[in-house]
Amino acid sequence: MTKPTLTISHFPQWKRQGEIIKQANRKCFENFPNDFHHKIQMKKEGQTLLDGLAQGRELLLELINSQELNPAQQAKNKAFKRSSKFLIGLLMGVIADVEALELERMEAEKPAEVTQ
Repeated sequence: MTKPTLTISHFPQWKRQGEIIKQANRKCFENFPNDFHHKIQMKKEGQTLLDGLAQGRELLLELINSQELNPAQQAKNKAFKRSSKFLIGLLMGVIADVEALELERMEAEKPAEVTQ
């Protein structure tokens, strides 16, 4: 019997954490604008983590392509691939959220055009 394919629904608590982070980003943006630089730093850290996971996956693929994997190694690779894809998606969502808030701030700070 094969294991079911892991989907985002298999990690509901982590998905929820991603949503909580986005809610916290919005709350900080609206209620504590002078502290939003912490969210910008989190975005930078998230990008670093995302890049590291993507580079690790790329390296693993290079190594895999140069040799034959036994069934145990194939299972480990599959588990890492699914886990890293999930985490990369989670990080991408947080990064995109902070970027959207940054854009919203820039739009709000633009001087209003006076029409005559």
